[in-house]
Amino acid sequence: MVGVILSIAVVYFVCNATGELLMEKGDSQTAAKGQFVWKLYAVCGMIVLVCSLMALIPGVVILAAVVLIPTAIASLVAGIWYLIFLYRASEYLLI
Repeated sequence: MVGVILSIAVVYFVCNATGELLMEKGDSQTAAKGQFVWKLYAVCGMIVLVCSLMALIPGVVILAAVVLIPTAIASLVAGIWYLIFLYRASEYLLI
């Protein structure tokens, strides 16, 4: 659980710092994508944390697994968008 929280914090700080740099250079569109990415990443992370806690309750394990499957897919998508954001930001900031 601590790993999920730290992962969310890393994505938050990287996206915000990169977004600020992009805003200063005039690329508000990519900066906005960074804001969306960290928010999606945070929502997925919080759902994973809640499902992990729910899995500890004997009668709710199946419900936690059912919710966790689409969340894992959304987390994968968020991770891919995060990489795309970092790639586009690095291209723009190197100009």
